Amino acid sequence: MALHPLPVQLSQLGSNTVGTAAIESVSYRTEGLLHLADWGFLLEWTTTQTTQRVSMVGEVGTDVKQLPKESVEVPFEDVASIRLVGWWHPRLEIRAKGLDVFAGVPGAQGVNVWLRVERRDRSLARAHAIEIGERAAAADGELLE
Repeated sequence: MALHPLPVQLSQLGSNTVGTAAIESVSYRTEGLLHLADWGFLLEWTTTQTTQRVSMVGEVGTDVKQLPKESVEVPFEDVASIRLVGWWHPRLEIRAKGLDVFAGVPGAQGVNVWLRVERRDRSLARAHAIEIGERAAAADGELLE
């Protein structure tokens, strides 16, 4: 069964800087797609960076920058677990078997990454979680033989 790509949102912390001449706030909106493949899954994303500045003399400015598309390929044998949690704010929680699997992915913490999904995409997210979980378990079985 071929699944459509799953739209996801990733968390990425911004920053606030208060200086003697200005105040600056940087925020990020990171959106992407999770694609299922025969060998694993591809997570691709793009980030919009918004920088807001207010100077002490009253000058106000906003800069919006689209950052380049990025992606990571994760083979099934690198997935330790995956589950869909939450109803109001559903998200896929994916745990990898190595620290470097999610290196560079916004919001990743060690071996974990959380992908927020829209409520309307819960059934598609559940289907992805089941398929990835089953294929990861099968890959473990192949490695044991």
